[in-house]
Amino acid sequence: MLRLFIIAGLIVCGCYGFVPAVEEYKIQPEDELEIFVWQYQDLSRRTPVDLDGNIYLPLLDRVPATGLTSPQLAKKLAEKYSEFIKAPEVSVIVTKFGYRVVYILGEITKPGQYSITKDMSLMQLISIAGSLTADAIADKIQIYRKGTGTRPEVFTVDFNKIMTGTVDDFIVRPGDVVYVPKTAVSQWNVSLNRMTPTLSFIASVASLLTLLVVLL
Repeated sequence: MLRLFIIAGLIVCGCYGFVPAVEEYKIQPEDELEIFVWQYQDLSRRTPVDLDGNIYLPLLDRVPATGLTSPQLAKKLAEKYSEFIKAPEVSVIVTKFGYRVVYILGEITKPGQYSITKDMSLMQLISIAGSLTADAIADKIQIYRKGTGTRPEVFTVDFNKIMTGTVDDFIVRPGDVVYVPKTAVSQWNVSLNRMTPTLSFIASVASLLTLLVVLL
């Protein structure tokens, strides 16, 4: 159930330009940023991130921005502006996303957010994200995509058939959330590991009660 809430949140955030709740968006080249310096209108402006990942601002000139979240960049700018003005308050908002983002979660070695500049196949995405784990269900990979209504479209893909060339590769789109499920055996092992301390305690209590009955 938690997985469904996370996926739904990612889809909604991706479609309306908000920052994902699971992993905060990191600024990328060709993004557009709204920089606001409280009480300093001449320093506040909308500026693009160039292909080298830099922004250019009054007094500061070139500032590297890629790889930072909006709060991190705001803190960095406040520190730099503090050399010129007293106690600057800076906010940063990503108003336009230059790179398109997809997400891959579940049984993958490097889950998270990935930027794409063109259509990418599922095989390419998985190769960038490492590889499937030993517990992955490769023939039931799910792709969640924003639909026309309130419910997302869900595609179930057999990655084994893609690997063998039996079916065409699946093309992921910006905003897609790819989820690689875990095998039932693996889930049972996790549940069993969580239950083991409780079962051991119950067994100990049962042994103690048996001993008391014999002594009495």
